[in-house]
Amino acid sequence: MGAVTGFAPRRARAAAGALAFALVLVIGLTSELVWLMPRATAIGATPGYPSITGPASAQGLTSSAITIGSYTLADAVAGGSGCGITRVQAVIATDLGTITAAAPTGGTISGSGSATVTLVGSLANVQTSLNAATVTSGSAGTATITTTLRPANNFTIGSIDYLFDPSAGHYYSKFDNTTAASWSSMRTSVAAQAFCGAGGYLAIITSAAENTSIQNLVNSGTDTVFLGGVRSNDASDPAGNPAASVGVDATQLWYWDAGTNAPASEQKARLTYGDPGASYNYTTGYYGSPWQGAQPRGNAPYLADWYTSSVFGWDDKPTGQDLRYALAEYGNNTSFSIPTATSTVTIRTPPAVTTTALTNGQTGVAYSR
Repeated sequence: MGAVTGFAPRRARAAAGALAFALVLVIGLTSELVWLMPRATAIGATPGYPSITGPASAQGLTSSAITIGSYTLADAVAGGSGCGITRVQAVIATDLGTITAAAPTGGTISGSGSATVTLVGSLANVQTSLNAATVTSGSAGTATITTTLRPANNFTIGSIDYLFDPSAGHYYSKFDNTTAASWSSMRTSVAAQAFCGAGGYLAIITSAAENTSIQNLVNSGTDTVFLGGVRSNDASDPAGNPAASVGVDATQLWYWDAGTNAPASEQKARLTYGDPGASYNYTTGYYGSPWQGAQPRGNAPYLADWYTSSVFGWDDKPTGQDLRYALAEYGNNTSFSIPTATSTVTIRTPPAVTTTALTNGQTGVAYSR
């Protein structure tokens, strides 16, 4: 990619990359790399998720606060042990009346007093808030209470920040190799990592929403992280489509090659979101979002995501420009079913009260439903 205002030109970046590579060689002879990513005991396709068990039923009267019941929340489990997910999101909703709850200690709440309430906090504190939640309705009937539980969008385990994507149920983290390494070496290292039972791979970004969310993990200084994209030098892409059929020259055939744990449906697939051939602006000579700057081609086959105080976007790194960080993704499942607990609350109208004058001057009271 050509130089962007405020950033070092490619020649300077290449020199810096060569120096970093030399340092890697020297350090590699004298010390063992330290992996900062937590490992799970087994690597599978689908990661674990927190679970929820809710009350079966409850009952009460109209216009009164009815306690819904007792919930049990549990951490995700992989390889026989907990994953240590420190922050979760629960959504409790009713189809009759409104829900009232208190914010979890140290957490947040939204929607209390409405039909849908969202709680975010630790497992224990969210469970406490759910156990005290009530439903109130001015009309009699049966309220169906639906409560879902998933990891929070962002949480931290130890010193590592994680992000959760609820659309596919994948986890992300910024992998720290401690020293700069090549894209291919980083891909191998990330594939040896696991989180909550799922093997890691270099991140595959398939939408603008996903690209926006990962910025929360790449937000310190000028850290740059490798993604799982690569440029083909062949006359056709990995799927066998000739360059002419996609309207770009062979140097613009970018595809995902994220590692052995990546979803089979996305591995070796051409970029859909972020395809340089589709975002090129012939007037300005620049590529559109998510790319930054001029054309990503030439001797720059690796795709990287980078962040500064003012600009976030994709860049291409020439061979030899090594990086310390990679964006790791965990889980090759293509869909996610949010754990759900369903219960019912029967809401009745209070009995009617009538009074009758008796012959002895006393008053009788009768109750009827």
